Amino acid sequence: MQNNAAIDPGNESSNFLEIEKALRAGNTPGAVSLANKALDEAKRSGNPGQIAEAWLQSSRLHRFLHNQGESIRSLEAGLASLPGPEDSPEFARQRLACLGSLGMSHVSARRYEKGRAFLARAIRVADLLAGEEGQFQKLALSAPMAWLMLQSGEVEPARELASLLISNWPAKPELIPLLGRTLGVLAHCRA
Repeated sequence: MQNNAAIDPGNESSNFLEIEKALRAGNTPGAVSLANKALDEAKRSGNPGQIAEAWLQSSRLHRFLHNQGESIRSLEAGLASLPGPEDSPEFARQRLACLGSLGMSHVSARRYEKGRAFLARAIRVADLLAGEEGQFQKLALSAPMAWLMLQSGEVEPARELASLLISNWPAKPELIPLLGRTLGVLAHCRA
């Protein structure tokens, strides 16, 4: 499974866009420098949301550079920078992005139980987000959770989750790949 690009705090800062431009131009040292600068600026601001966003940027950069360990450490630092309980709506978007990305990073590294634990936490945080955003994030996280359940031999819970997801699926073309994976889980459950 891949890291879930849908899990994103939603506010692509100009810093990240500059980092992306540097990467596309083949300027890896410049991209790293920009990411470090953004992190330093965020830390100086003292704003936990900005700090977490900067760590998320750092994680994306390291994931792009195929440095999974550093990407995970950045996500862990981003999560640790957020004050308050996990069930607080304050900083829920950043917390969700860190938890969901940690979950998918561990799944990608074949640490399924650890990934599953982070995804379960992220799904609980997604419930704190209002409206379509919360529904979308929960859907984006629950589909890989159903796959993990199936992989660990929990066929009936995986079938129930996949069926629930499919019966409540929003009619959005951008979700078709996720629908395909969820239908695949359901097909394996019935096999």
